[in-house]
Amino acid sequence: MMKLKLILIGLAVFCTSQNIVAQALGYFNDALLFSQTNFGGSARIQAIGGAQVALGGDQSLAASNPAGLGFFNRSTFSFTPAFDFHNADTDYLGTRVSNYRNRFNIAQLGVVFNNSKGDIVQDKFKGGSFAITLNRVNNFNNEIRYEGVNQNNSIVDSFIENAGNVPSGNLGGLEASAFNHFLIDEADWDNRPDYIFNVDGNRTYIVPNIVDGTIEGYAGLVGNQQDILPRQSEVIRTSGAQYQLNLSWGGNYDDRLYFGGGIGLQTVDYRLERVYTEDEFTLSDESLDDLLNSIVIRDEFDVSGVGINGTFGLIARPIDYVTVGVSYTTPTFYSLNEETSFSLTTDWNSNYSYVTLNSQFNPSDTIALGRIVDESDIGITDYELRSPSRLNVGAAVFIGKNGFISGDLEFVDYSNAHIKSNNFSPTADNQEIDALYRSVVNYRLGAEWRIDQFRLRGGYSFQDDPYSANDGLDRSVKNVSFGVGFREKNYFVDLAVINSSFKSFHSPYFVNELSPMATANNTTTRAMVTVGFTF
Repeated sequence: MMKLKLILIGLAVFCTSQNIVAQALGYFNDALLFSQTNFGGSARIQAIGGAQVALGGDQSLAASNPAGLGFFNRSTFSFTPAFDFHNADTDYLGTRVSNYRNRFNIAQLGVVFNNSKGDIVQDKFKGGSFAITLNRVNNFNNEIRYEGVNQNNSIVDSFIENAGNVPSGNLGGLEASAFNHFLIDEADWDNRPDYIFNVDGNRTYIVPNIVDGTIEGYAGLVGNQQDILPRQSEVIRTSGAQYQLNLSWGGNYDDRLYFGGGIGLQTVDYRLERVYTEDEFTLSDESLDDLLNSIVIRDEFDVSGVGINGTFGLIARPIDYVTVGVSYTTPTFYSLNEETSFSLTTDWNSNYSYVTLNSQFNPSDTIALGRIVDESDIGITDYELRSPSRLNVGAAVFIGKNGFISGDLEFVDYSNAHIKSNNFSPTADNQEIDALYRSVVNYRLGAEWRIDQFRLRGGYSFQDDPYSANDGLDRSVKNVSFGVGFREKNYFVDLAVINSSFKSFHSPYFVNELSPMATANNTTTRAMVTVGFTF
C-alpha cells in the first residue's frame, strides 16, 4: 500500500483530501513541517526573543552561532524544563469552538567545557570552549476541534467528484471504501440498471445522469445532489517534537574576533490523528433525515527519523560596545520513515436496505444495512528530505555593563527543500515545493537590563508566511517574550514566558465549489526556567 496522505495545497496544514491513499503526492507538506525549526535554547535567550547571533556566553549559541562559545571563561552545566499551554479558538461555518492542551517538556540541556588560557594572557588566541547541548527545535503538540452545520455540501460530494467516470473496480482510497459502504454509486455503467435504496417500496435516491447510455459519474444518497446536508466536526491531535544534539566549539582571538562551528544531530518524532465525523443529516425543511446516522473517518500518520546538519559562525567586536555576528546552517539531511493508516465507519439506519434492480426493474438483490467498517493496512514508506539552509546576521549594542539590545535577521528559502525516495517518484512533490513555498526573512529583537545580580529581559520575534500564494491567508507566527534572571558566582536561574500567536487553516475535503474551511486562532504560552551551575 502506498502513502496515506492528508493534502491541503496552498495551506500550511495537513488536510484530509479525497485522494487520501494510494498516492505519493503530499510529501511536500513534510518538507515544510520539518523545515520550520527554531534554535530553541535557554530561558535567557528565549526571553529576549531569540535574538542571539551576535551574543555569547550562553549554551544556546552551540546551535545558533558556535562562535558565541568563545565568550565563555568558565565551564557550565544547565537544564531547562518547560510547560506549554496551548489554546485554539476555531471558526467553522459560523460556529466557534475553543479547545486547549497542556504539555510538559525539556527545552534544553547541556554542558560547556571551557579551556580558555585565562583572563590575562599575552597570546592573541585566548582559547575556546566545547559544548554538548540538546535543544527542542520544533514542537508538534497541539489539538484543534471544530464543528458546524454545512448547508452547501457533504464529504460524499467530494467522493463523487473524485470518482469521476472511473469504473468502480478501479477506484482507490476513500472513494473505493465509500463505494463499498454504499455512500456513492455508479449512475450507470455498462448499461446496468439503476441502484436504489428502498424501504417499504417507496424510497428511491439514486438518480442516474446518463448521456447516450454512458456514465456521467457517480451519485450519492446524501449531500448536495439530494439536498440532505450534515453537521460536520473534526478533532485534529498532533504530538511529538524535533530535538537537536549539538557538538560545537568556539574560540576567541584577541577578544575581538570569535569563531566556531558545530554538528547538529536531529531526531524527528511526529504523530497526527484526525477524526472527522458527519451526522445529523438535515433535509431542506430542516427536519432530520433518518437514512444515514453518521460517517466517521479516522486517519493516523506517524513519522520518525534522524537528520544531520552543520553550523558555522563568526562574531566580531569592531568597537567595545558593539558586536556583530553571522552564522550559516547547512541544509539538514533527514532519513525518515512514515507509517499511515485510516478507517471509514458508516452507520446506516438498519431499517433500510440496498436494492439492485434487474433489467425488468424488479428487485434482484437486497442487502440489509447497518454499521460498516473498513480499516486499511498500515502503509510504510521510507524517504529522504533535505531542508533549506539558513543564514543569520545580527548585531548587539551594549550599554556599558547595564545591559544590551540585540537584533537578528534570518534568511530561509523554503522552496529549496527537496524530497528523495526509492519507494515512490518524488517529482510531483518537488514541483509542489518549488511552486508553493518561497524565501522569507524572519527577525528577532531583544533586550536585557542588569540590576546588580538581577536581570530583566524582553523580546519579540516574527516568522514570515512561507507560502508564495497570494490567497489572503496569513500564516505568520508572532512571539512576545519577557523574563527575569538571577546570577551568582557559581550558579544562575533564569525564567521566561513566551506567548506565540498564529493562524492555521483546516479543510476536511475539497469540492469544486464552496469547499469548507476552519480557521483556528492559536495561542501558545510557554513558561520555562533554566537552572545552571559553573565549575
